[in-house]
Amino acid sequence: RANPPRSFDPEEETIPGLVPLDRICDDFVCKSSPAVEGSLRQIATDICALREDKRSVTPFGMDVQYDDGERKFEGRDGFGDHTYIRDNVQDAKAAVTTMRMGELDDATIVWRLRGRNSGGDLDVEVTTKLRLNLITGRATEVTEVWDTSASDAGAAAVLASSRKASALPKNIADAAAKLGRSISDSFGSGDGDEMKDVQVDPNDPMKFFTENNTPQDDYLQIALFIAAIYLVVKLLEAAQTIS
Repeated sequence: RANPPRSFDPEEETIPGLVPLDRICDDFVCKSSPAVEGSLRQIATDICALREDKRSVTPFGMDVQYDDGERKFEGRDGFGDHTYIRDNVQDAKAAVTTMRMGELDDATIVWRLRGRNSGGDLDVEVTTKLRLNLITGRATEVTEVWDTSASDAGAAAVLASSRKASALPKNIADAAAKLGRSISDSFGSGDGDEMKDVQVDPNDPMKFFTENNTPQDDYLQIALFIAAIYLVVKLLEAAQTIS
């Protein structure tokens, strides 16, 4: 792994020359609720520590919508396999450059990611925008924009293609699982033994199966077949964009 787990001290400068996170937080003024401020500080800390899949999920709502331009998911469980930097960026370091509030329920964290990949040196500015619940303080929407203009051209190209390649199978698996639940809701509305549970094979997101046999099975299998074709088409379309 490129970035093994390590301890994190927010007073350390993770990128030389940048202001340490504790000083940014001292200057940061939260115009919203104390709960929002706590969430933002925790999210910023986890960014600097590059915790990715090990981050605290407490600052995020159960149904948080996440979109970084490549990886998209719904629900904070999606952070469980969120390991792009660890898997693809060597000698990675991160530091928050600014934290600011917009309206009462939205905030922006701008951070720098430095490291290298097979294409050269990386220097990426990431802008993370958050929509937050004023009462719970938890983020309900998270969007990120990655700006690679300060990176080596080769490194930026490798980053773009590897982000697509990393996100694609996860997005397809999420779509397949969501489709399976949708079909289960549509076809599994019978009573008693008629209830149907459509599941996705965790080893093959294109494979669906049910535990019970009912007269609806033929219709269900047709629907699943059509759904599988749809997912394959989307997979091929995404693969073409990578190549």
